[in-house]
Amino acid sequence: MRSKILAAAFTAAFACAGAPAVAQAQEATGPVSPALTATGHKPGKVGYGFVLPEDTTYKTVDGDTVKHPCAGRKVIYQSHNDALYGTRINGDKLAIMAVDGQQVVSQDSLCYRLARDANAAGQEVSRMVIPETMPFLGTPGDTVWVAPQFIPFADQWRPLWSGIGAFDPAHEANPVPTNFTDEKFHFDLQKIDGPGDVNVFFKKWNNTADRVFSSNEAQYQSFTYKVGAHGHFNWTFSKPGIYALTWQGRAELTDGGQELTEPITQYWLVGDDPDVGFKNGTTKNLNPVTQYVDGTAPSSPAPSSPAPSPSASLKPSPSPSPSPSPSPSPEPNPSLPPVTTPETTEPADSKRCDAEAALRTKPEAFIQKGHMDLALEDAAGKMQARLHDDSDTSNPVSRQSGTFLFEVPDGAKTDVPANLGGSFLGGYPSIWVLPQAQDFSLPWLGFSTTGLKPDSLKEGTKAIVTMEDVTGPGRIMAWHEGIAGLEKELDSDDPTASLPYEFNAHDHLAFAFTEAGLYAATFVYTGTTKDGQPFREELRSSFAVGSNAIGTAHTHKKDGYANLGSGDDCTGDVNRPSNDSVPGALTKGLKEIEGAIVKLDKDAGPLFTQLHKKDASETPGAAAVSTPVAQPSQPARASVSGNTGSGASQSSIPAATSAPASAPAGGSGGASGGGGGAPAAVPNSSVSSGSGADVPAPADGAGAADAPAEEVADAGAEAGAATGSGGIISSIDGNGPGSKPQQYEAASQGITAGGFWAGLTFGIGAMALIGGCVLFAAAWRALKQVRSKDADLVATQPIG
Repeated sequence: MRSKILAAAFTAAFACAGAPAVAQAQEATGPVSPALTATGHKPGKVGYGFVLPEDTTYKTVDGDTVKHPCAGRKVIYQSHNDALYGTRINGDKLAIMAVDGQQVVSQDSLCYRLARDANAAGQEVSRMVIPETMPFLGTPGDTVWVAPQFIPFADQWRPLWSGIGAFDPAHEANPVPTNFTDEKFHFDLQKIDGPGDVNVFFKKWNNTADRVFSSNEAQYQSFTYKVGAHGHFNWTFSKPGIYALTWQGRAELTDGGQELTEPITQYWLVGDDPDVGFKNGTTKNLNPVTQYVDGTAPSSPAPSSPAPSPSASLKPSPSPSPSPSPSPSPEPNPSLPPVTTPETTEPADSKRCDAEAALRTKPEAFIQKGHMDLALEDAAGKMQARLHDDSDTSNPVSRQSGTFLFEVPDGAKTDVPANLGGSFLGGYPSIWVLPQAQDFSLPWLGFSTTGLKPDSLKEGTKAIVTMEDVTGPGRIMAWHEGIAGLEKELDSDDPTASLPYEFNAHDHLAFAFTEAGLYAATFVYTGTTKDGQPFREELRSSFAVGSNAIGTAHTHKKDGYANLGSGDDCTGDVNRPSNDSVPGALTKGLKEIEGAIVKLDKDAGPLFTQLHKKDASETPGAAAVSTPVAQPSQPARASVSGNTGSGASQSSIPAATSAPASAPAGGSGGASGGGGGAPAAVPNSSVSSGSGADVPAPADGAGAADAPAEEVADAGAEAGAATGSGGIISSIDGNGPGSKPQQYEAASQGITAGGFWAGLTFGIGAMALIGGCVLFAAAWRALKQVRSKDADLVATQPIG
């Protein structure tokens, strides 16, 4: 509460200076090879991680010393990856591989690390509390470990951003296969060994789940994925430990034949370092957790789980059934009542003006479905915005601004559930949605900078996306959806909303429309080139929402747009004030202030948290609650390439150094901590771990990104500084979840005086702002009346 009050009090000063944009983490870091890889794939930057030394061993619960299953492999975390990727090796042999960052690699070169980690505010991000709507995960109210489907850009892909793909054109040098039945690639589970259950699913915006995989339900142990596609999902694990999943890929061919891959084993390392056979402190660059999703602190880590048995078989059945399997694409939610409400009707003039605005560019391509990237690319040194249309994966098309229209049929209309009543969607009974997860019957919109070169942007800068010049009968909103809920990113009612993108970023969002009709919006990329020159590239996009609007658009196209008016008489028309009018300018100004308050609150929240802790540590009688513990140094983030499909190392790795002696029980390296409770709906986090050498890396800003749902600051120093006695409530000090640390109590007691003065300051400022707005509006009305009497101004003409 205090952070919000103080944020509002200082808004004016920060707004004048310009609030910094939230940094978007890079999706992967590492060198780019100049030619195809040894497996015949397009080269790309690899993700963050470290290589576990070949001679790494650990003790099982039975006391046996065995070789670690990930010895010699790269341990990947805080990075983008496709944990399952269907492809061909050198265009020939069908295989299940993986994507490390942006590079296709052999599955046996990686291990996936889901560790306890936190965002910048100390909120746990690698676990979630099971909601009532998802009992398939376990008992509602219990917690599971999760690699989330969406990770905010500022969180540096903490803990791990794992997807699924098959023959993604971004990675393939050869065309997407056309001889797979229904264009599907099958992933069949053969064996599993691990301490708990594994589930893969996508949480939709309306709080329902599209289930993809489950280790304990036979009908979900085989699933299909469309070739030419790629998406991100929630991967959950009911208990910490080492999981070994053996998969086989399958293609049913159109000629009646079948093609199988060699089986591969995929390893997931879930939990704190000791849970996965690592010494405490092996996993670097982890943020300390101060707010746990369930309000509890973890118990001292148990001995590492036993090495997975290669002979372990599936619980329900020894082999998967080739019977129809669930598709990762969203399905209609049977729990929601059918939508039968008619489309909202508009006045004829309003519809005409919307049509003239949306169709004035005379779009030729009417797009009904498929993968779409509103992309920024570097064409021979010239920045340009283009639509990358992959609806036909074998013949992708680059489209110019204004030449295309997206169809949003009535089937995309759905009711807004009651549980979202308090969100930005709460005022709308129903909306038309293009979902964040691909629905193969609808356009799938995203943003991309994969067409840029590594040096296209000025070093340390990003390309910024905004949505401008929106026309249409309603509101357009775009958001990301995750375990914690919806995070609005772009909004036609908020001109300050923006999204930052690094080089080589790729991201998908959900888009919603509140009314049926014809819309247009200009998506604008701005930034600075490597030569220091500013750029602004626009991509005008049209939308036909609802069957009537789609029919109207087709009619105009069929007539060659001959009956489409100029729209000159629509200026400043209908329900929206012109941006050039005084009401429009006043509305825009108030929205900018609101946006600045929200942005400042987000940016300043962690700072105020730290100030609270500092105040507490200086308060007389505040007891120190943490005992300094020797921790390994935290190197800057580095990208480490593991073995490629050919087994060759992609980068030299310094000689491995042994990890320091493990900390006392419970002191997981860099992320031990218990204490402060968190709301049950707080997003989950993970902590990575490994017992090999980390690789020093350059500071932030040297990497890349990707995502459908979809993208690193130098947190190493912060993680190192936060360990020891830096206000982290460690379980080894006896501060359990029920005992509130004295330093936090002291800080909360110190809020009273500061809160009074902050509240007073905010109140005076807010009253002055409101009073000024009222006086300004009154003066404008008076001026309008005076000028109207002199017949020098018509009623609809904007003033100013």
